Amino acid sequence: MYDHRPPTEIIASHLYGWMCVGTPSDSSEPSQDDWQAHLHNARHHVILTGETDLQAVIDRALRLAETGAVEDLLTLLATAETTAARQRRR
Repeated sequence: MYDHRPPTEIIASHLYGWMCVGTPSDSSEPSQDDWQAHLHNARHHVILTGETDLQAVIDRALRLAETGAVEDLLTLLATAETTAARQRRR
């Protein structure tokens, strides 16, 4: 299935939907199209909550973001969400 939404919207959906990552109280909400800022805020949040599995995914996503590999980043988030869902069903 292909998601036709803009990449920013898809990334935000993964972060705020599946990962349940909120904006840290000491930072402002980034603009909707600043998906790298959303990733940095998510990383800050998972460090505070100690969610090391999610931190590893976000760290890898940030590395992909730095190279501009948005399609790879979207694939990473989709794969990680699918894997997490399968593990919850066991």
